[in-house]
Amino acid sequence: MPYPIRASRMAGYQATNPESEATHQVLLHNSIAQIFKACSERKPQPSSNASIYRVPRNLRELNESAYTPHIVSIGPYHKHSEHLKDMEDHQISYMHSFLSRIRPKPNQSAEDATKEIANKMLEKVADARSCYEATDKPYDDARFAEMLLIDGCFILELLYRRKVNYPRDGDPILGNALVHLDVKHDLLLLENQIPMFVLQTLFDFILGESHSLPDLIISFFGNMLYVDHEFKLKMVVRTQTAAHILGLLHDCYMPCGTAASEQQSTNQSIKHSAIDLFGAGVQFTEERFLRNLIALEQCSPGIRQPITSYAFLMDILVNTKDDVEVLEKAGVLENNLGASKDAVRLFNNMKATDIQKNETFRCSKNISRAITQLQKSAL
Repeated sequence: MPYPIRASRMAGYQATNPESEATHQVLLHNSIAQIFKACSERKPQPSSNASIYRVPRNLRELNESAYTPHIVSIGPYHKHSEHLKDMEDHQISYMHSFLSRIRPKPNQSAEDATKEIANKMLEKVADARSCYEATDKPYDDARFAEMLLIDGCFILELLYRRKVNYPRDGDPILGNALVHLDVKHDLLLLENQIPMFVLQTLFDFILGESHSLPDLIISFFGNMLYVDHEFKLKMVVRTQTAAHILGLLHDCYMPCGTAASEQQSTNQSIKHSAIDLFGAGVQFTEERFLRNLIALEQCSPGIRQPITSYAFLMDILVNTKDDVEVLEKAGVLENNLGASKDAVRLFNNMKATDIQKNETFRCSKNISRAITQLQKSAL
């Protein structure tokens, strides 16, 4: 099924004011269609500067479900998956709600404001396309821009509704706890990202003066994160440079004084990254989130890998449920995965991957001594 907006796909959208909403939908559709129609087709070129990667086969084969969206597709990688089609109408509905929040400039009509944001998406196509690896079914610029608009508006409207305590009755996502949870998890998958500069452009154009994008992100994902004052400060600074939402959260877990783009300059810095996370008792409350953070580190050339190091530290320590209980007592591990055996399974499964482990990290006597001292402190 072609991706462009069609009236038939909007038929299930229930508006509080049907007449005004219908007028708005027609206006929006016509405005966007006219702009995108004028865009010439252009063959996409594979990018060497990608930041939104396909998960390597060796990781995917270990747990396919951990890297595949369950309910909603963001970006081009899974747009043609049949099991995600049901959410498309809701994505379009959310887009309409978000665009209805546009406040036209003085002497600017709502139609002109809609055309302006559509043009902004067209201007971002080349940069956004370069963020992805080659797709199986290439998009022309018009369809790619439309995808950015729909997916970006959907995410921001969802974050906005959660932040302002939007009424949940009748809301297809926030009003259904299971759907809400599935969508939240899907938005943290490496293959299911949209460039942060696309979100920032849409946010600044529509909500910029009244809200903060970092606040919206923390509000939506906060219960899955270890959020303290330092984490919030990092979020504000690094939103401007992060590649996407998953990358932003990864950056915020980096030890102080480092950034995701920094090279692994010394073995000492690698060891400290792992120890800092380990000693701070960082919590990862969801297996898919942890796996996708590790996948991001493995796919991104030149970035530091504290999450991977943390996972291997835990793999060394955690072999039985008794080990989990010792670490919980020491304040190193906050196990929100369920029973202790689930934490054992998670970290031991990481050991089966073909991830390149740092030899110094694995054999470091300093780390061994730190582990021993930590275990003694818990007794």
